[in-house]
Amino acid sequence: MTYLNFLGHSLIAKHGLYSKIALFSHYAHGELLDVGCGTKPYLPLFEQRVKHYTGLDFSKTAGKRIDHADVVGDATKLPFRVSTFDTILSTEVIEHIPEPAKALSEMYRVLRPGGYLILSAPLFWPLHEEPHDFYRYTKFGLNYLLKSAGFSIKETGDTTGFFETVGQLFAYGLYLKYGQNSGTIIRKVIILGCIFIQTFFILLGLIFGKFGDSLSTVIVARKLKTNRL
Repeated sequence: MTYLNFLGHSLIAKHGLYSKIALFSHYAHGELLDVGCGTKPYLPLFEQRVKHYTGLDFSKTAGKRIDHADVVGDATKLPFRVSTFDTILSTEVIEHIPEPAKALSEMYRVLRPGGYLILSAPLFWPLHEEPHDFYRYTKFGLNYLLKSAGFSIKETGDTTGFFETVGQLFAYGLYLKYGQNSGTIIRKVIILGCIFIQTFFILLGLIFGKFGDSLSTVIVARKLKTNRL
């Protein structure tokens, strides 16, 4: 998908994350569990790659999005048997889990040996879904948590570079300050301004290249082919 598919106050963040998930989507196979599925925005990426797509969300934080979930449950107490899924997807969810190590251990438990976890988490993003917003993660922190849970790391990718990160935070901050609670006309004007700002920073990124801190990190991790004792 191009930037045109994500026009709005968060087009850089959404495009960057979707593009990186799409790049790693070839790891998906068999039975897939989407932990914190929300509205299942990645279903089109995976439905042709997997046998079955199961979405799980937590009712206390999901709000209206719970209508899209196939299963209501807690990521730290997944309601599935050992080795049920071949692939687990969890995007921008782990920052909302107060005990992330426990959640990753549960994902490891329900993943079949040799299966893959595709995980993303933000490093830079304003508070959201408060008060259920607990952490921000570097790629090194995610690697540590995943390895501690028993996973091996296959691939790691950034969703943005320095200029895209700055442009997105600038635009989103502008929207939160002046557009979020405004009338329809003012909100639309602010969103257009956000699109212009982000476009400018996207161009800077194209000119100077991708470097520096990313909004989010996407990691592909694999469960060992034999279960840990």
